[in-house]
Amino acid sequence: MKLPVELLLLSSSILAAPLAPRSASFPSLTGLTSNTRDLSTTDSRFPSKYFHESIYHPHYDGRFSSAILPIATRQFHIKLLLRSYTLAMQRARVRTDLDFCVEEEGIRELGAWWNMTVHEFGAEELGVDVREHDDRGTRNIWDSNTKGAGSKEEDGLEKIQQPSGLKAGTWEKVIEEGKKYLLEVNPHSIDSSTGDTHNRIDARWIDTSTGLFIDITTVHPVPADSATPVERAKHKFFLAHTDDNAHEVSRHDPDEMYTKDTHLYTTAALFPLRESTLEGTPVSVPYAYEQLLIEEYGPHALTETWFNSYKFDGERKEWVVAPAPEMGKGKGRGDREDAAGRFRKGGKKPKWKPVDDRPVDDKERNRIDNTGGEVYVPKPGSVDDVHVVPGGAA
Repeated sequence: MKLPVELLLLSSSILAAPLAPRSASFPSLTGLTSNTRDLSTTDSRFPSKYFHESIYHPHYDGRFSSAILPIATRQFHIKLLLRSYTLAMQRARVRTDLDFCVEEEGIRELGAWWNMTVHEFGAEELGVDVREHDDRGTRNIWDSNTKGAGSKEEDGLEKIQQPSGLKAGTWEKVIEEGKKYLLEVNPHSIDSSTGDTHNRIDARWIDTSTGLFIDITTVHPVPADSATPVERAKHKFFLAHTDDNAHEVSRHDPDEMYTKDTHLYTTAALFPLRESTLEGTPVSVPYAYEQLLIEEYGPHALTETWFNSYKFDGERKEWVVAPAPEMGKGKGRGDREDAAGRFRKGGKKPKWKPVDDRPVDDKERNRIDNTGGEVYVPKPGSVDDVHVVPGGAA
């Protein structure tokens, strides 16, 4: 969930030395990139922004890429990118999970919900984001989920087969030369405040042959009352009132965690992390993943079976192109704005609005909204049930 509007995280951080907009300059990447020039965006208005994207697509690094890849080729490299990252983090004993909040399009996390794959229809806008967990004050939570982490390092991996539609020579080149990945850390990552809106990404895992990347953000515990004066100065919550007598409020709850993009979570919603798979690769997801998805994208995102003229085939467990283009028109996100005005054209994340004018019995059932569409209702269950949501009704 987002930090409440009335809560502002006011913070400032004075760094010991000034930071360059990008420390890994293009000349320093000789041998890692085949580009002859840097194709990254630049904006003099934000001189402290560290990570930049390519001039032609926001999900490519312009230092390593010069063109958008065909869909099938892009999916293939994204699968390798995800697998390399998860294995590297396992070997480094770093706990990480798929992020359910940063990516605007919602393709990645909803893909994990629907059929554990990267969807073809979202590949043009696909980015991957993950979270690293700052374990200060949460060691007991980490320990509850690290048993046997190393023993499954190579287990559960599906062997990647040569996909159809791959660009000629891609498979052979990967088999012969392998892949190189660069972990680039933003020096601004030492600042855990939310004040710097241009440096919310703490690190990047980059495919140096394609420019595709995974954005890495850190989940921080809300500073406890025992925090040092310096820590408290960087993380003060203020409650804004309608009058002029705004006053400081103690919000140092040790059971809450936040990210620099102002999302606030309870540790019960995040931990213990659940084991899942995405594209045949073992991944971790938040414990209350259903609850987080519904809060971020609305209940329809977990039941709607049309997207940009693609239909989810329940028997095949995959998204398929509508047999006829007209079949998909007027159905699902990306095709139109429906009667409630919830859907943006182009497949962007819907801005869900609360519905208060439903009949009482319908509200209690929580099965329909004011357009008659079905919504998803989390199901209570045991701790081993993948559909359990903490606090769900018995």
